[in-house]
Amino acid sequence: MPKTAKPAKTAKPAKASRAGSTDSTPKKPDWEDRFLTLLESTFSVASAAAGAGIDRGTAYKRRECHPDFRAKWEAALANAMDALEEAAYRRAREMSDTLAIFLLKTRRPDLYRDRQDVTTTTMAVNYADLTDEQLQRIANGEHPATVISSTSGR
Repeated sequence: MPKTAKPAKTAKPAKASRAGSTDSTPKKPDWEDRFLTLLESTFSVASAAAGAGIDRGTAYKRRECHPDFRAKWEAALANAMDALEEAAYRRAREMSDTLAIFLLKTRRPDLYRDRQDVTTTTMAVNYADLTDEQLQRIANGEHPATVISSTSGR
């Protein structure tokens, strides 16, 4: 009786190794879109990470290593700030004089900021000429000008 040939084994396709991969774009993790959406709506990395099912450190590491993710992160925070400003503006118009004043001071500081005139003077002090008592007073927090003026003419 003639022998029958065994069927040839089919070779399994070889797995592509990371080192030999020609695709330079890293695979986007499954959590990334969810994280960015939550970051934009909550303005909180901790909340966004928890909602995406990851640790905050994972998100920070991705941001550090992937410039495209960093740009999306920054865009999400910018969008969150835009939404916050819009909500604050609506509230200021509808019910809050204090909030309206704050927004005016922030958006048009040249017109609405609190004015404070500050005058400073520079005083050359030769510490080698001071007495031990004067140096001790300065070391205790007294301003050098006060120390020198209170002891001059003695």
